[in-house]
Amino acid sequence: MQRKVAVAFKLCLVLFLSLGAYLLISNLVLRLTLKKVTKETSTVQDKKFRQQVNQEANMRREMEERYRADMISYQVVTKRLEMEQSKRRSQAGETK
Repeated sequence: MQRKVAVAFKLCLVLFLSLGAYLLISNLVLRLTLKKVTKETSTVQDKKFRQQVNQEANMRREMEERYRADMISYQVVTKRLEMEQSKRRSQAGETK
């Protein structure tokens, strides 16, 4: 009877040890897989974020260039208007 209990205990011990080893190994594999997936996901998110930042920077540069160009054209138009007004004044002064 004691022998049967001892054998059953040894079998249970081997069973639990093998089950524990299996759980540890599967946990390790899952952890490594999760790290790999999160690393890949973070690199994809980093790439998307960098692209978005680059697009915003490009848009700011373009807007600044357009603003400068508009300011220059406004100044040119203003000078032309002043020149036309001074011509009209001088022509009006000559005709009187």
